[in-house]
Amino acid sequence: MVWKRNYLRYLDDSTYLNRLKYCSWFLCSHFYLLLGYKARTLSILEYGRVIREYDPYFNLRATEYLYKNGIRKFFTWMDDKSWYPLGRPVGTTIYPGVQIATCTIKMFIDAVCKCYNFFMLYILGKDKWTIDTMSVNDVCCFVPIWAGLIGSIVTGLIAYECTITCNSEYTLLSYLKSRIKKGNKGSIHPSNKRNQEANAPSYNPAVECGIFAMGMMAMCPTNLMRSMGGGYDNESVVMPFMLTTFYFWIRSLRGNDDLSHSFSIHAGISFCATASCWGGYIFVSNLIALHTFILILMGRFTEKLRLSYSMFYVLGTYLATRISVVGYKPLQSLEQIFGVGVLLLCQLLHQFDNYDTQKNIGGNKRKKNQVRLLTIALLVGLFAVVSTSPIFTPLSPRIRSIFLKHQPTGNPLIDSVAEHHPADASVYFRFLQNLCIGSPLGIFYILENFGDVPCFLLVYTISAIFLSLKMVRLLILVGPVASILTGIAMGRIVCFFIFKIVDFSWIGMEEDEQVPIVPKTYSNDHGKKKKKQSREKIPNKSATGTFKSNHTSFILYLVALVAVITFNFLYLYNSIILGRTLTSPGIVERRMHEGQIVTVDDYREAYAWIKSGTPEDSRILAWYDLGFHISSMTDRRSFADGNTWNYEHVALLARILTSSEEEGYSLARHISDYILVSAGGSNDDLAKIPHIAQIANNVYPHICGKDIDCSGFRLSPSGRPSKLLQKSLLFKLHSNLLVEGVTINQAFFKEVFRSKFGRVRIYKIVDTDEESKAWVDDPRNRFCDAPGSWICRGQYPPALRKLLRNKISPQNDNFNHSTFSDGDDVSTEQVRNPQCMDSSTATEQRCASGELKQRPGEKDELMQEVTKESIAKISKKWEDTDHTTMMWNIITRGTVADLENALENVPLLAHVRSSDGRGPIWWAFEHQKHDMVQILKQHNVNYNQKDKDGLTPVDLLSLSQNIEWI
Repeated sequence: MVWKRNYLRYLDDSTYLNRLKYCSWFLCSHFYLLLGYKARTLSILEYGRVIREYDPYFNLRATEYLYKNGIRKFFTWMDDKSWYPLGRPVGTTIYPGVQIATCTIKMFIDAVCKCYNFFMLYILGKDKWTIDTMSVNDVCCFVPIWAGLIGSIVTGLIAYECTITCNSEYTLLSYLKSRIKKGNKGSIHPSNKRNQEANAPSYNPAVECGIFAMGMMAMCPTNLMRSMGGGYDNESVVMPFMLTTFYFWIRSLRGNDDLSHSFSIHAGISFCATASCWGGYIFVSNLIALHTFILILMGRFTEKLRLSYSMFYVLGTYLATRISVVGYKPLQSLEQIFGVGVLLLCQLLHQFDNYDTQKNIGGNKRKKNQVRLLTIALLVGLFAVVSTSPIFTPLSPRIRSIFLKHQPTGNPLIDSVAEHHPADASVYFRFLQNLCIGSPLGIFYILENFGDVPCFLLVYTISAIFLSLKMVRLLILVGPVASILTGIAMGRIVCFFIFKIVDFSWIGMEEDEQVPIVPKTYSNDHGKKKKKQSREKIPNKSATGTFKSNHTSFILYLVALVAVITFNFLYLYNSIILGRTLTSPGIVERRMHEGQIVTVDDYREAYAWIKSGTPEDSRILAWYDLGFHISSMTDRRSFADGNTWNYEHVALLARILTSSEEEGYSLARHISDYILVSAGGSNDDLAKIPHIAQIANNVYPHICGKDIDCSGFRLSPSGRPSKLLQKSLLFKLHSNLLVEGVTINQAFFKEVFRSKFGRVRIYKIVDTDEESKAWVDDPRNRFCDAPGSWICRGQYPPALRKLLRNKISPQNDNFNHSTFSDGDDVSTEQVRNPQCMDSSTATEQRCASGELKQRPGEKDELMQEVTKESIAKISKKWEDTDHTTMMWNIITRGTVADLENALENVPLLAHVRSSDGRGPIWWAFEHQKHDMVQILKQHNVNYNQKDKDGLTPVDLLSLSQNIEWI
């Protein structure tokens, strides 16, 4: 038994065990990170350094512009290559953190390469050893990989912080029991009974939990989806910033550190980085505010909590408001006002505590609780009052749909996005795999080792699951917390089994073979040293029953440990298998063709032809999901891209594609030179045409008529097209010379390119309207927000606007049709007497009989000649009248034809002002009715006027921009 005695002496040697522990930490960490890196680079190894999908191409193009032109021009970039002819003010509508972070990395790599090449060339004279720097495209391909790994490391740090003893030293049940019986003020820290009864203090597996959580996150499918090589999306870059914000927040609440609240400054800075990258920063701020509020309700309000939250919120919100796309939304939007309420609550509770201390009434628990309840009631009442105030913007449609039962918005463009639909149980098991099993175990351990910091994990878990159930896109929020919970469970279970197995190694030793008891010190929780005996003597028992029982337990613990490790590797294997299905970048595919695997690269082939075979000022018309590709890869002007900020513009594109060949040509020749059609694969343009028709029909109701679903544009089960589909321009462009009897009119369109596998076809539009093109390119025809402003939007050419008279305007939150949705013009009688705007039969009869008469004074003032004096007189008169109500209805729910008809009858209506000092020009800017703004300008309406709050119409435009999550 000499070998066993030596083995046991090693087990009792703390130096040896520490070395073994550190080596295992090092090996496991590197194994998980290396495996995560390999899984994310599969796409690059197989397809090369290719950007994936659609949205990342816009981020790539914006990054290239920032790297080439600098930050000043980037923030004043009016992009005229997208959304032709309107353009897009990228500088104020983009989350710039993605581009800034990438360019910073690119410049760092450039500096390192220059230093390395200088050393090799001029110091060592090895010119063959010099290296080339990475291109912007290459950096953009690798940024998601690096971000995913950094996010995994920070996830491990969060698990570590939630597991260390000073943050998890009591149970939730014992805490609540003590609160009820003793009425303590949230300062108790009940110890764990098991530690008191144990012969030796328990080992805290914080590091192990952190390593396992890091490994789970590194291979979590929800994280892999957003961090594959080339997936240069906002979510992929924001994840490390978001998790860093969470880590610094819980680090500021560490129990045994009196100065830990200073880490909330780092949390505020990280929150600013999060807000600069992704619209989901709303979740981050509200989650931290909710955690603070719950701690207050649990009686855990302390000076540290107040300082931590106040420093985080004030600094983070201030920095976030410096970002153009965010602005003052954290202080003005209802979905973010909760943070302000929690901040005020913290300050009020602090003042009450100071008052109790000064008046020495701390023992009067009833009075103190009454004051606190009154404070909360006042804040709730204040929130209810301000929620109806016009100062605060209402909940956006997406936020509102989260808290209400999922209903279609009426906008097919948004409703069709699969990521906006609710999630079901199968999605969780598919994209979380074994984490669905490990997370409940992690919650159990959190409840058994509770504290202020572990409470954050419970709040995070409930919030993330609730949001992802409402919108499957937010499943990305569940991945980190599921990884943390599973990591905590695995870390505690594995450490428990390992120590049990080590303890059973002494079984069967003779008494004279046991290692002598040597008092030693152990380090628990990294720094707190206590004395313990290295090993107790085990009495010599010859009873075989006891030995067999212990031996059986040893085997059971060993089997359990192997089962947990198998669970870990099974999760890694399943994640790798799922990751293999995510390698295709979308724009390039590999398919079986004639028994061989071939690379289908039709789209990049078509884009290369456009870049080399068309003039630089060419305009390319294609369905909007290909717009990012066109503007980024061809450097040509695209009609629309994947952003949904202007629904009516996309509806015009849909109308062109679903109209007849003659009508589509008459519209397209004014705004494009070429038409690109996706003509192959399961998701080509023909497969999308029912959806395209629905979008067009929402603005141009003649497309489908009363058929809301546009079922007339579908293929029959046998593959035969319907009559409406056969007449559509898209069908003819798609099936030209491929389907018997389908040919395109050569007088309208001429096919100039077909890709190798027929996935893409490009047609040149014959006899384009050069006059309309020149009119759009003329800077004098662009509308600037203010004189000298860089935001100068283009306009539709006059020849096209004449063809777009009859349409409805669904560009509002609920996209409901208004009283003007039938396309009829406002009658002269309605303009002269706005009381007749009511469409009821009784009102029409009263108007016809003359019973409803014009109010005295209004008709005379508005019907006078248009002069500077009359305009000034009307503009100075601020009051709510029937005419202001009528104009508001026309601007917000009517059409351009309604406005033109009203001003043709009564031109001075353009200058009426309501009691708040606002008029038609304010409402047109606020609802982004660019065509109506132009009409009002033609009637000499001054858009630099101010209302009673000192806001100009341009200010309302900036306040009304509601940039959706990319």
